[in-house]
Amino acid sequence: MTAIPARLNLNNTFNTRTETWVRFRPHPAYTGQDIFFAQSGPRPYRLMLLQGPGNADDARRALARFCITVAHLNLAATKSGQRERNFSFLVHTSGKTSDHATDRNTIETTMNALVGMTGAAFNAFVVMLHAEAQSLYPQDDSDALIKYVVANASRSETIVLNNTTRKATAGINRTNPTCPFTIIIGGNIVSRGVTFPNLLAMFFTRDVQTKLQQDTYIQRARMFGSRGAYLPHFELTIPSALFADWQRCFAFHRLALDSIQTGGDSPVWIGDQRIAVVSSSSIDRTTVDFNRGEMSFSLFDCGDVAALDKIVDAAPQDIATLKDLAKTVRSSVPEFLIEYLRGEVAQAPQSLAIHKSTSIAGQGSGTDQKLIRRVKGFIGKSQLEAQRFPAAVRHVKIFHNDQGKARVFYKNTGNIQFVQNQQA
Repeated sequence: MTAIPARLNLNNTFNTRTETWVRFRPHPAYTGQDIFFAQSGPRPYRLMLLQGPGNADDARRALARFCITVAHLNLAATKSGQRERNFSFLVHTSGKTSDHATDRNTIETTMNALVGMTGAAFNAFVVMLHAEAQSLYPQDDSDALIKYVVANASRSETIVLNNTTRKATAGINRTNPTCPFTIIIGGNIVSRGVTFPNLLAMFFTRDVQTKLQQDTYIQRARMFGSRGAYLPHFELTIPSALFADWQRCFAFHRLALDSIQTGGDSPVWIGDQRIAVVSSSSIDRTTVDFNRGEMSFSLFDCGDVAALDKIVDAAPQDIATLKDLAKTVRSSVPEFLIEYLRGEVAQAPQSLAIHKSTSIAGQGSGTDQKLIRRVKGFIGKSQLEAQRFPAAVRHVKIFHNDQGKARVFYKNTGNIQFVQNQQA
């Protein structure tokens, strides 16, 4: 994977036609965005949200939870006659290379104190281990878990992956843990196509200071890889703002992929004040439009417009109405759009407006009557019905032609940027 679809599309790479793209399903063993960045529902892993950038104490606590989890898994394995497993703990920073030395010092100082089994640092970390053991595995013997950690603390390794160490470790699989407690520290170098077998915990120490780029963070999520049976014990510790941005990044990406239409427009890529679709240098500005502001989905047969309007009239600001429309027009209202809006509307109940349908029969030049397309878009000020829906920023509306076809359109009038390649 050299680039995500948005970059290939907006840069006119290979002049590909997006409507011919083939969407491959991920391998069933892969643990991806639907698990780690689901828009709703329970999370089958441990998510620890930090209210700010992670500090040394946060790192020590994350390390303590990792150690206790390794102890729990390996003691259970040996009890059932299985072999111990080696696990890794990834400390990821988006900061400078010099930050790696700081993170490494925190981790190694703590592990050295465990190996030494004496002193104030050792006593303090044992207290921390005990608290985490009781919290994570109250049914286990906390003393047995701590005893395993202390007894095996010397079976640990700290690996730094960055530009200065890459050459020194060339040809060596530094991502494959060789001992029960393997700690890997790195920044952007571990973000591009690197996977970590037996990765048990990730600790993101710092937030993104500028805009988060979708292409970078979508590729970065490949680090999560295949977690298998130990997924319930996997832990992600991350600043809450970064997690929210990352989750929204995937939501935007999924919506864009759902906007790919056979014989229709190019996909509409979405960004906002915190998320950039791709690097500005990756966009062919001669063919890309930044201002259209709406996206649409598959054409569908529309023989009874009045029936659709009746569904909308029942509750035009209720997400259930969108669900009812989806049942009627089938795949023309993507399920992911509904789930995404469900989460957004839960936070701002009056932000959604579902409008009655409109015919495009009277539209003039620039309108494709057959495919229901228009370069400048269809949803303008009059269609937004501001007086009826003063707080709405998320608008859904059906436009239909006089040939029995229709299309669902979505427009966000908030701080959202829609980017589309206009090249035919």
